[in-house]
Amino acid sequence: MCASKASTLPRPFSTARSTALTGREYNPQRSRSFLTQSHTSRDMVNIKNKRTIELMEQHGDNLKQSRQVRHWAYFKNKEDRQAFIEEVQEIGYLLGYESEHKGHTLPLGVCFHKSHHVSQDSMDSVFAQLSEVAESCGGEYDGWETEVIRSLQ
Repeated sequence: MCASKASTLPRPFSTARSTALTGREYNPQRSRSFLTQSHTSRDMVNIKNKRTIELMEQHGDNLKQSRQVRHWAYFKNKEDRQAFIEEVQEIGYLLGYESEHKGHTLPLGVCFHKSHHVSQDSMDSVFAQLSEVAESCGGEYDGWETEVIRSLQ
């Protein structure tokens, strides 16, 4: 079981994912300033989730179908990452793959997934739960992605 750690600001989505989702390149200075001055960390996550879900709907997804949702988290060491993997497997997630990103503060990544519905409430809840588990294991939850399933209407 993971020990409780002090909360940190969630690491923003990667520049590529941010650009793909918003059409604007991620600016870390502006984002950090906006985050700390205007909204809580939880508010920002909910806003990002809402934008992603709205984009899915704009691309023809009615969000009625359950689908595989991929998630990422990052850690300083293998022990913390392994503790996190064990924790999320206990709540029904499956391991996708592990990765290493030398030169990063949290170089050890893990991609994991679970099949479920995507809605504002469900993804806000999932994000909060996985952030808490990652932080308790000394890491950071980085976010989620899934495919757009267009309705046949």
